[in-house]
Amino acid sequence: MPVACANNPEPTPVDTASKEPTSKSPAASETPSPSPSPSAAAGSVEEQIHAATVAFYNAVNEAYETLDSAPIEALTVPGSGAGQRYIDYIESVKSKGHRFEIVGEGLTVRNFKLDPRDADDQFESATFTLMDAGATEVDGNGKAAEKFPPDSWRYRVEFQKKGDLWLVLRQRQVS
Repeated sequence: MPVACANNPEPTPVDTASKEPTSKSPAASETPSPSPSPSAAAGSVEEQIHAATVAFYNAVNEAYETLDSAPIEALTVPGSGAGQRYIDYIESVKSKGHRFEIVGEGLTVRNFKLDPRDADDQFESATFTLMDAGATEVDGNGKAAEKFPPDSWRYRVEFQKKGDLWLVLRQRQVS
């Protein structure tokens, strides 16, 4: 799946002109997962930030599958620009009449670690590995336009507390 970040603003496509797309068709027993909705997580600060991180990337997965950026916008600090590159890319794909076929779970969070806390309890950050199972951008004729192979990156996400919710303030790839 294309991952937009400060260090890599455009996803890196793989040439697929001669390959047929593989289709992810839901099995009869699959049930659609509900849209992530902002809700306060219970538990320690680390558990809350972990839950907020997972919810954000689940929202990105949903936005890529539905071509609707509302799930991303619901989990970011308004006006912060967090998630904007995902949103812009989704809008670009939608405007071309394309769609995504997501492989497996899409984006997942692994090796999560809450960063050392500072004095302001309204801001927290975490570092983790963002795993991408891969995706294919498919054109209106069902042909693969771009293929995004599986990959992983180290990421840092900063959160700001708004009421009882932790919203994404910034995200960036780290080395």
